[in-house]
Amino acid sequence: MFDPATFEQFMGAVVAFKDTYKKHLTNLFITADELPRKVFFKKCFLMVREGCLLLAVQSDAYFQIYYYARDLNALGEALNIGTGSCSLPFICDIIGREPETEKTASFLEENGFTVRQKLVRLIFKPEISPDKKFAHPGEYAAKGDAREIQEILLKNFDVYGSQLPEIGKIQENIAKNQVAVIRKSGEIAAVEYFEINGKSLRKWFSVVAENYRSKFVYFEMKQFLFAIYKEKNIRKVISWRDESNQRLIEACKKEGEKPDGLVDYVMFRSKERPAHE
Repeated sequence: MFDPATFEQFMGAVVAFKDTYKKHLTNLFITADELPRKVFFKKCFLMVREGCLLLAVQSDAYFQIYYYARDLNALGEALNIGTGSCSLPFICDIIGREPETEKTASFLEENGFTVRQKLVRLIFKPEISPDKKFAHPGEYAAKGDAREIQEILLKNFDVYGSQLPEIGKIQENIAKNQVAVIRKSGEIAAVEYFEINGKSLRKWFSVVAENYRSKFVYFEMKQFLFAIYKEKNIRKVISWRDESNQRLIEACKKEGEKPDGLVDYVMFRSKERPAHE
């Protein structure tokens, strides 16, 4: 079963696992430097079994599962033990390239998970002249916008499939000037929620409020984004799009975004396991 984990305990378990299993499966692709900032400000729980290491990170709405596994069988055994009846459901991302990701996702479906969303990664490389100017009404979100932004995200995205940020994370991103907004008639008409790492910008959530979707707000936000790319010297823009929304993906391609072959199966398991398991 899971036990509360510190950063040092988790990293020690990872080192020991990698020393034992040179070839393995994992869905944890953040560096050791990023891990404390992204993960260990939350409640974390660790389970170590023969052939598998599971980390469960608790948020308000679900547990996020990260794993290192010798093979699929070891992963399945650990997940079946670790994700029993619980106060929250579980989310597990399967990130990689086909057909390996589909194989892993299918295996998890056989072990009580469902595919909540399948995402494809798109890459855009802005090329902006130093003399280019962008006219737009956009601005960085203010501290007092956090609740309104959270409400907009909750209204337009699936809490589990999109893994929406908690209010504290929204406030943190606002403080870093990593949330852009367009205001109309005193309310937020559009939100662009992103994270910057060096010269890369990762777009998390892009949304125009329903009342403004036919009023060119999208194009105003696009102009603001290009101003941000220029200001921050962004060389690569990364976004993940729902594969079922082919209309959006085709529109993104026409604007220069290109799939790079990476996919993400967002796997979901409810807090109550089916009676037959």
